[in-house]
Amino acid sequence: MPESDGVEDPVTPQVLSRRRRGRAWVVCLGGDLNACTLPPVRETFDRLMNEAGQPLIVDGTAVQSADSNAIELPLTLQKETTLIVAAPSPPLQKLLATAPSPVLAIAIAAHAILAQMMYAGLYLRVRAPAEQIQARAKIMYYGGDIGELLLAAALVATWRPTPRTKQTSLLPSRPKGSRAAS
Repeated sequence: MPESDGVEDPVTPQVLSRRRRGRAWVVCLGGDLNACTLPPVRETFDRLMNEAGQPLIVDGTAVQSADSNAIELPLTLQKETTLIVAAPSPPLQKLLATAPSPVLAIAIAAHAILAQMMYAGLYLRVRAPAEQIQARAKIMYYGGDIGELLLAAALVATWRPTPRTKQTSLLPSRPKGSRAAS
């Protein structure tokens, strides 16, 4: 039997249902996820997470569209609790698959800029000879590139979609040529 957290959710078309499944909360999302519709969804998750350490399972089957603002929600939630996104719809799947690429690009750029600033001695207050700092900056710059390429290769390798199996109907099939009784 589904449990309630004792607090009624505001009426929102994005949170279709919520129920307990063992220790976890299962939240079914639907409709459009964008900057305007996400705050009530976040409020629902915050109320459910008041129980420390309780995992959240998000059923995204009914999500019809999700813009780039929707990626912030799972990224912040996974820092606060165990988060499982179950059965994401195609728009949600596409968003989740493309999310790491901008983050990786920003991290690579920040790492390269930091290494260059270190090499140039900008905003650096380290008591060491300039030659040592520059040698370490070169290692950081070129070694970081190798590490970032390996990380990017690992991300790309894990993005391969799994083949979908043909879904079978639970209803018995009619033999060919037979007609339903009218």
